[in-house]
Amino acid sequence: MSETIQIPSKAPGKSGAASLQQLERIHLQSSSLPNDLNKGLYTYAEDNFQYDFIYRPSSTRRLFVLLSGYVDRKLLSPPVFQRWSWAKYFPGHSLYIADPSLNLEANLGLAWYVGTEANYILPSVAELILRVAKKIDIPLSDVIIYASSGGGFAALKLAALIPEVTSVVINPQTEITKYDNPGVERFLRTCFNGLTRERAIEQYRNRLSVFPDIEKLKARKIIYAQNLIDTHHINDHFLPFAAQVGLEKESSYSNKNIKTIFFENEGGHGKGESPEVFPSLIRHAINISAAPLQTFPGETTG
Repeated sequence: MSETIQIPSKAPGKSGAASLQQLERIHLQSSSLPNDLNKGLYTYAEDNFQYDFIYRPSSTRRLFVLLSGYVDRKLLSPPVFQRWSWAKYFPGHSLYIADPSLNLEANLGLAWYVGTEANYILPSVAELILRVAKKIDIPLSDVIIYASSGGGFAALKLAALIPEVTSVVINPQTEITKYDNPGVERFLRTCFNGLTRERAIEQYRNRLSVFPDIEKLKARKIIYAQNLIDTHHINDHFLPFAAQVGLEKESSYSNKNIKTIFFENEGGHGKGESPEVFPSLIRHAINISAAPLQTFPGETTG
């Protein structure tokens, strides 16, 4: 019997720590998890970064990992968790991870989970996902990373780091320096000592673009959802990605590993996915996570 996926009652939003007072706050002495992982907001420090995550248990044997995109710092202060208001709609355990980079500067609203020149933090985020999945005994093949925009970029990078997971990405950037937004300059000033876009992508392409990972991403399970109204992300992020992984218009930009879902949501990029398209994204993610992974000649999934 297929699972029933509900349509959320409102659009996805973001929740700051100030609105999460009902959650137990647990301060960890290290990145090691406690023996009993209960519902709560956890915090620990590692390599001069503060990591914050919410864990919400479920009776369904599946783990959803939720990442966040842009945060309006006039309205919210870190840690910020996107789609926490949708937690009950995800059919499985959920792990919400805030971007540790946002603690570096009061006006920084988007940092793609990259960290800084001195400290690339996405591998540490990947390790957190691995530790939580192991702690609650969820196979990595039953882990689904779900995120949009800057969080979607991070989800693609994490897919390259963790071969077995499935990633759902909604209107993601695929190369940070091609994002038509002044937040890129704020990020580079804060995290990369003010490098220009050109110098940053030249020196740190492995961190700031998914294209160095393209051979790995060809052999990953990905649901790529794109708002047709968001023409910038179609032209500058989706189409270059599709071309690099070999997706063709004639096959609806899909193959056995990667499924593209187009939708329309008024308001463009900033609105993310509509509540109505959410059940389709989840059903496709569940189905593709259970399907055998197709590899290509000469490629590995590692």
